[in-house]
Amino acid sequence: MSATIEDPFLKLFFSRIPKDVAPTFTSAQLDAVKRAFGARSAGAHAVDLRFSVPLGRGRGYVVLLAGREQRSDDRLALERLFRPLWKVGNAMAAGLLMLMFAVALAAVLYTAKRALHIDVFPGIDMLPDRTIERLLR
Repeated sequence: MSATIEDPFLKLFFSRIPKDVAPTFTSAQLDAVKRAFGARSAGAHAVDLRFSVPLGRGRGYVVLLAGREQRSDDRLALERLFRPLWKVGNAMAAGLLMLMFAVALAAVLYTAKRALHIDVFPGIDMLPDRTIERLLR
C-alpha cells in the first residue's frame, strides 16, 4: 500500500475512511474504487477553477471546469438523468451571469459611444453624460 499513498485520489480516499479499514483494501479493490468515482489526475481539465466564498454565517464553493468532452453518449444521458440542467439554482446562476455580461457589454458600448462622440439620438440626452464623467473623476 505504500506505493498507492503517492496517488492524490487515494490519499483523499484514505483520509475519509476509518484507519482500521484502510489496510483491508486490495490493489484490485482500490483500482475499482478509482474507476467508480472517475478519479482523474490533476490537470485533467483545460480550465479548473475552484474557490470558496463567504455567505453570511457559512461558506459556499464555486467550481468551473472546462475542457474537451470525453464522456460517452450513455454516460452523458445518465448525467442528464441524475443532474438535470434546469434547476432553480442553475437558472439563477445563469441569469446572474447573463446580467453581468449585459452590464459589462453596456458599459463597453457606452464608453465606445462617448469616445467616438456618437450621438445615437440627436437632441435627446439618454444619460447624464457630464454627471457620469464628474463622478468617474
